[in-house]
Amino acid sequence: MLEDDSEGTGRFTLLVAVLNVLTEPKPVEALMIGDRIGVKSLALDGPQVVADIVAQGPGDVDCCASWNVQVVYSLKDGRLVEQSRTELNRISLDDLDGTQWHLVDLNLDQETVLPETEITLRFNDGQISGSAGCNNYSGTVNSGEYGLNSLEVSPIAATEMQCSDPILNQEQTYLARLANVVSWHYDYGHLSLVYKLEEDVLGELQLAPQEENMINTDQTKPNYVTDLEAAYGAASQAGFGSAVFYEQLKSADDLEKMALEKYRYFVGELWERYGQDAWMGSWKEVYARKSGVQQDIVAELRGIQDPEAMISVPMILDNLEGAEKAASPCRQLMTIPQ
Repeated sequence: MLEDDSEGTGRFTLLVAVLNVLTEPKPVEALMIGDRIGVKSLALDGPQVVADIVAQGPGDVDCCASWNVQVVYSLKDGRLVEQSRTELNRISLDDLDGTQWHLVDLNLDQETVLPETEITLRFNDGQISGSAGCNNYSGTVNSGEYGLNSLEVSPIAATEMQCSDPILNQEQTYLARLANVVSWHYDYGHLSLVYKLEEDVLGELQLAPQEENMINTDQTKPNYVTDLEAAYGAASQAGFGSAVFYEQLKSADDLEKMALEKYRYFVGELWERYGQDAWMGSWKEVYARKSGVQQDIVAELRGIQDPEAMISVPMILDNLEGAEKAASPCRQLMTIPQ
């Protein structure tokens, strides 16, 4: 995709196909696909190119695209042509529900994220949550009053783990800018959140879709999981402390494999530095639910008999307001002492 903003207020997006990329690459003539549009995604589907965009639809003027549109392109006589265009619906905050992202820049391409941190953002039923690089946070989002893509973020709550100064400074900057977001739009596969830096000065948080191997397979976590994450932290490579791991399993046999993957991710680069043996010395299963036992995580945690694990149970439950929110079906429970 190419962008041309050389003429007046227009910002024209063009699509170019390149043929024979493995032998003699040959670009075909560029096809203009829209003016001041947002590009959500672009994909090949066999011989076709499928573009999901925010473009002008019924009632829109040139400046202000507000419709989710899917356009299918194909090659004809060596040129790209539009094969079909479907206007799906007007954009709304609901479009972001169930999506997960990670931050790539704090202000367009001017303030990249520290390489050793991972800042994430998840939208779920009017709520946002994620990792700010060290601490986990949560809040509420609402549609603002300045158009279909306006956005307001409630005061944000965050955990209070200690981190190194660079990571903590970045985290504070991110959360402050997230709290000042006023609108959102798609920017060539990225999500752009526009925020107020100061009066009449705007910036943009740039987020990329979260990769499959970096997110839980279940897109909507139960409330008891997000409650625990808010209190004790989600899996992160930002540092040690406590972390809550959650993933739906197809069978109980998948538990150890999944837990080991989460454990290695949590340890991060230190896994290789000290070697697997150093970390696996503390790995052990302290509880496995027996068939037919009532599924109650709170009661099961309090019933654990392993001496080392018992020390952590009050820390997990007694300091969490309304710990009974965690009482929910679960296949097995594994504690990994550090």
